[in-house]
Amino acid sequence: MYNKNLYNKMINCECSFDELVKFSVNMSVKKDFDFNDSFNKYYNLDKILMAIEKYLNKTINAEYLTYWANVYNWILMASYFFNDNYSNSFKQLLRNSISWELDALSFFDSENIKQDTINLNKFIVEFKVLDYLYNRINNFMIYYAFCKDEFGENQIKALFIDEKNKIFHVVETDNFIPEKNVGTKIEIDELKEKVLNLSKQKFKKMKLFFKKKS
Repeated sequence: MYNKNLYNKMINCECSFDELVKFSVNMSVKKDFDFNDSFNKYYNLDKILMAIEKYLNKTINAEYLTYWANVYNWILMASYFFNDNYSNSFKQLLRNSISWELDALSFFDSENIKQDTINLNKFIVEFKVLDYLYNRINNFMIYYAFCKDEFGENQIKALFIDEKNKIFHVVETDNFIPEKNVGTKIEIDELKEKVLNLSKQKFKKMKLFFKKKS
């Protein structure tokens, strides 16, 4: 049975560093996790932004932030990592993308506060974009295409378009095949052409949209 009190302390960056490390070392132990729809139960953009802000305000250090990102990622994805509670919906693709960003944050390497602020602001924008897509996915038309990445591995590019707000975003990932009748499959050249046309039509890339508002 998972420790609800410890969960809350970890999610809110209220636990000690030693508690984070101890939990992290034992994360392969299933009993430590809540598997009941873990992502929807525990995902909250504000928690991620709070942890980053605590580092920038020097409330926590870089090592605490990296351990926190790793632990929070496992808390969110417990239903998927352990129980294979997985779908091939585009909402799942976005869950995966949020998880991968947290994984990247868990390798954050502090340089100096000026460079750290620049690097972490990039994370903030990316998390905001993915959160917007995740919570408003029904507002988007989705086109996707299969292609090869720079290493020759199979990859999917998904283009999300919000006609009303004139914004768009491309999510790239591998090892993902969407469910039937979800999104519109097109060729990669057609997807690239759509992106060019959107820019010509004054649609904004979501990263720029959120960077301006941050």
